[in-house]
Amino acid sequence: MEFSAPLKNGFTIYSKSGCYNCIKVKTLLAEAKYEFVVIDCDDYLFEDKEGFLLFIKERAKKEH
Repeated sequence: MEFSAPLKNGFTIYSKSGCYNCIKVKTLLAEAKYEFVVIDCDDYLFEDKEGFLLFIKERAKKEH
């Protein structure tokens, strides 16, 4: 499975439905009038959770 890469400029939010932190950051960015893209991670996590978490770890340079 190929995962959507983050934007080179601006904000990319990898969001999971019902996630309080995702909702909060989208609200804060919208209120501050920043442009951002939301990528829904639910399908990624369902189909290839380990692969997706590795993808995020490589981009974030951190493990969560």
